[in-house]
Amino acid sequence: MAGESLPALILIFLGAMNYAGTRLSSGLMTLLNWLKVPVLAGLAVWALVWMSTHSQAAAANLAPLTERRAGSDPLAGAIAGAAISAFFCFGGWWEAGKIAGEVKNPRRTLPIAFTGGVLVVTAVYLLVSFAFVAVVPMEQIQSNTAFVAQFGQALFGSAGDG
Repeated sequence: MAGESLPALILIFLGAMNYAGTRLSSGLMTLLNWLKVPVLAGLAVWALVWMSTHSQAAAANLAPLTERRAGSDPLAGAIAGAAISAFFCFGGWWEAGKIAGEVKNPRRTLPIAFTGGVLVVTAVYLLVSFAFVAVVPMEQIQSNTAFVAQFGQALFGSAGDG
């Protein structure tokens, strides 16, 4: 019961924070967003430590990334499909451009924010993806949920599988 009501309690808390003041809620959200980066980087570092003790398994898990599977789509088409998906994910940038009038020195600030954001997100995504694939063999991946549970179990034992 407590686990089911937690999202509602978080929403009520965040709503109360926003009601108390947007500067306060903005600061909290900024802090929580920036905490994701060290948490994900720490997870990747933990995976690298795990890989150092299981180097044979990690190397074998990464081998499929360098080999082309029989029957797989042509590489150009796969990259184009990924680029189209990424394009729609970044559609929010159109909306971000609308706030340029409210930003101090938007010609300088917005390109730095956009470029920095893309670089940080890309680096964290690649680091975590590399760590996941190095720890869990591709043959064992059945679904996203099972994949994350297998990763957690490999790194943290039975405490990490749920």
